[in-house]
Amino acid sequence: MRLAALRPSHLLKLAALLAAPVMLAGCMATTAPFTASSSTVTPKLDGARLALASIHGPDDAARQRFAEHLAREARARGFAMAEPGQPATRLEAHLDAFKSADGKTGIAWMFQTSEDGRTRTARTSGSLATSTTATSGWAALDDQTMRRIAATGLDDITRVLTAPSAADPE
Repeated sequence: MRLAALRPSHLLKLAALLAAPVMLAGCMATTAPFTASSSTVTPKLDGARLALASIHGPDDAARQRFAEHLAREARARGFAMAEPGQPATRLEAHLDAFKSADGKTGIAWMFQTSEDGRTRTARTSGSLATSTTATSGWAALDDQTMRRIAATGLDDITRVLTAPSAADPE
């Protein structure tokens, strides 16, 4: 899909989605790095409850599959998936398909967590290049890509949530 073919309202939504992580970066309360490759060692959060608040971007079927990958990867990192109504760290995921200059499709992602739905406790983002040149960008979001995004994003979120805060004595 060419950008010129998009309606102005879609262009505004796309611009807002792509600009949000940059604009929100100033709101971060931690100094921990938010890169997709910050470390290869990920601590575990034994029993911390995680609730999947929302996934934005793909269609309903892909959103459901991605939620299953997120839950599986979260449990592998020591999270317990919260039942509705239980107090938990809320995870919100944003995904966006894009076409790179070489014609390949990529998936950009951003995860953020909060305790109360208003105050962010962690945020991480990145992108994953695929080998797909599909006409629909979402066709590149296969199970392998979903697993990689879920694993990388949750590794980074786990590192941020377990990092000593600047206020904590060492």
